[in-house]
Amino acid sequence: MRLGKKKIVLMIKIEVVESLDGIKNKLEDLRDKYFTVVNSTKHGSDTPLEKLQSSVATAAPGLEHDILQYCINNYNKILTGKPKELAAVVAHSDLNGWTNFLTTSANFPARDRLLSIFGYNNFRVAKSKGVWFADSLNVKACPYCNAQYTIVTRERGKAKKAKFQFDHFYNKSSYPHLSISMYNLIPSCAACNLTKSKKPMNLNDHYHPYESSIADKMSFVLDDESVLMNLLIRDIDARKIKTHCRPTSPVFQKLVEEHCTMYDIDAVYANHSDYAEEILMKAIMYPESKKKELLTIEGLFKDRATFQRYLIGNYPNESDILKRPLSKFTQDIARQLKLIK
Repeated sequence: MRLGKKKIVLMIKIEVVESLDGIKNKLEDLRDKYFTVVNSTKHGSDTPLEKLQSSVATAAPGLEHDILQYCINNYNKILTGKPKELAAVVAHSDLNGWTNFLTTSANFPARDRLLSIFGYNNFRVAKSKGVWFADSLNVKACPYCNAQYTIVTRERGKAKKAKFQFDHFYNKSSYPHLSISMYNLIPSCAACNLTKSKKPMNLNDHYHPYESSIADKMSFVLDDESVLMNLLIRDIDARKIKTHCRPTSPVFQKLVEEHCTMYDIDAVYANHSDYAEEILMKAIMYPESKKKELLTIEGLFKDRATFQRYLIGNYPNESDILKRPLSKFTQDIARQLKLIK
């Protein structure tokens, strides 16, 4: 089946994924496979559902019994429900006071019990179900910041390893029953995962990589003063580069500010001003006439996109942003300076 144009982009809804083996799938088409993998067991051990059923049979009446029974009744939704379905689970948990019950220190056993039932502690180890899921997604750059790698390594004769963390959009401390929910697991760098931590999230005010898009609502820009000063100052050590992440419209101001504040986007990219400076210098070094001249060299570049990738030192197309860190940053500034179109 042909899936059409790939849409894996920083800060855009992740709809199509391509595994390390080059197999393309719609994200939603992984749901059945994910359900099967998560429920697979070895040596006759119980599935999460069977563990839930055993636990509820011995649980005393009260909140813990109600939570376990709810998980049984909504098992499929909890494991593979889409973000809006999980939002309904969260709303139900909050409404019934389960969140406070699970997060207060006196009730850690209840939370740990659910984490154990769903098997989260074993989800990320070598040869685990989590590594399989990471391999299937093959997202190589953090979808929150796009500044760090999130890769799966695969060496001949060795187990695959996921060199990143899974962020829980709805934190597992408050919602341990969502600890291995497919649409609650976001491949992210350690910095973004730790920065976000246990902050309460919702689909209206926050970017969820499997549900919403923020790419068209924000962009990285090189400020006018940086451009002017770099044109006038000949001393390279005296040049100052400033970049900002800003909304593309006042309508998106709150959403973009929330995202940039939560993940320290401006602070992170202040450490990558050298990339912006290199793009600025290339924009000066390669006027349109020079670029046209290079494109006429027969056999050097297979297409314009390849030429642009070498020109800016990163992928030039939005569809490839999650292939390498700093792609969004590079593309936005390169387009601002007319280095690429």
